[in-house]
Amino acid sequence: SLLAQHFPEKPLFMGSTHATEYVMRDDVNRFSVPVEKPPALDGALALCGIARPESLKKTLAERNITVSDFMVMPDHHRYKEADIARIRSKIKKRGACAVVTTEKDMVKLGRVELGVAVYGIRLQVEMEKPFCAMILETAAMQAKEKNMQKKTRKKRPVQTD
Repeated sequence: SLLAQHFPEKPLFMGSTHATEYVMRDDVNRFSVPVEKPPALDGALALCGIARPESLKKTLAERNITVSDFMVMPDHHRYKEADIARIRSKIKKRGACAVVTTEKDMVKLGRVELGVAVYGIRLQVEMEKPFCAMILETAAMQAKEKNMQKKTRKKRPVQTD
């Protein structure tokens, strides 16, 4: 990989994500539905502001969800009134029954009224076991160092005048 070529001395770990549930928000409520029991999302407007929008497309395809349209925003996009107006317009134009997005984008949309329910797909990250072991080992080493620093500070004689 490109990273391994540029940083051969650094360990490289692989990870994957998978959808765990749909988080739904309407005007009043917020609740989740297991991914195995999907809501009726065929005809929904898909929306995302992530680095790789194709990952949301893939997730929707894996769940056999056919969307009316797919709106892509830049990564880390902050939704403004003009964006909300465009989203509302697409919903109306396409007759979308809902909006389906990433949980991250659902949070960024906030409590904006879109006229339809908003579903965010919650993802879980799975990392290789060696990565998790490295994290735990590093955390243990840092905790040990911090503990030793505390002990060293306690043993210093107190200077009095």
